[in-house]
Amino acid sequence: MILFNQLGQESSLEPIACFLLTSLFVPLSLRASVVVVANAAVPDSVAIARYYLEARSIPEDQLILLNTSEEEAITWKIYSETIHNPLLEQLIQRGLIEAVPSELSDKLGRNRHLITQHHIDYLVLCYGVP
Repeated sequence: MILFNQLGQESSLEPIACFLLTSLFVPLSLRASVVVVANAAVPDSVAIARYYLEARSIPEDQLILLNTSEEEAITWKIYSETIHNPLLEQLIQRGLIEAVPSELSDKLGRNRHLITQHHIDYLVLCYGVP
């Protein structure tokens, strides 16, 4: 395929096509180690997260939807209650983090677990997650 650049000269798409092809074919082992987090209260956040999953062939079960504030800036209390603790619990339940359970929390309300191992290389926070 031949395109013309702004000066009217021919331009090949080969370098662009190679980049797109290599970025679309993410190794299976990497796909399983990517977790995508979106805000269930923001429809665009969920839409972007689903698009990201599809574009990179990441399994749907690697998506975590949190019900948190739609505000950009939040308090530590809201962060602990609606982001940190629910995300940590989801990661443990899905086997992406191995941890020794604990009922302890720090002064900000974040649950404390002894994390022994994780299977996550990338945690992608989508638009809408404060």
